[in-house]
Amino acid sequence: VTDTVTVTGAVQSSTTSGIPFDTGGSERITLATTDTNSAITVKLPAVSGTLVTSTSADIDSGAIDGTTVGASSASTGAFTTLAASSTLTADGNVVLGDAVTDTVTVTGAVQSSTTSGIPFDTGGSERITLATTDTNSAITVKLPAVSGTLVTSTSADIDSGAIDGTTVGASSASTGAFTTLAASSTLTADGNVVLGD
Repeated sequence: VTDTVTVTGAVQSSTTSGIPFDTGGSERITLATTDTNSAITVKLPAVSGTLVTSTSADIDSGAIDGTTVGASSASTGAFTTLAASSTLTADGNVVLGDAVTDTVTVTGAVQSSTTSGIPFDTGGSERITLATTDTNSAITVKLPAVSGTLVTSTSADIDSGAIDGTTVGASSASTGAFTTLAASSTLTADGNVVLGD
């Protein structure tokens, strides 16, 4: 095994099935290519180890650069850190954070693929959709720093707080019940007026 064999020319096979190398036992290594019209160069690294095939690769170190992973047959991937310098497209369900104590930070803008709004599923049968009737303007929604139930235009039941600078009943008038009624300008009452009951 200390002898040196120097080949100056090209080692050619008498067939197109490749160049066989016998190890002296029952093993045989064959160098072959699927492209018989091109010159193929195979470079072996200057390290000891076991060569892998396309069906037995188990890569535990090193780097994979400039190569698409899963282009022909996609599978799962597990990473400690995932960084993308361009658009990240995720088809199917996407889970961000696996616990309620996790923090998901969004630096950019969350956009919907349609104009119907951005849906948020609660995990059950409920769905909350954030939408606007003006698709040409930037809308800012600020939530108060309190716990409670949001109201809609058809379910408002206001038990505290204040209503300032807003006309009540402008579009559709109804009754009003007050403990104290104060007016700083003209009080106009259409119909019968009862003062004292």
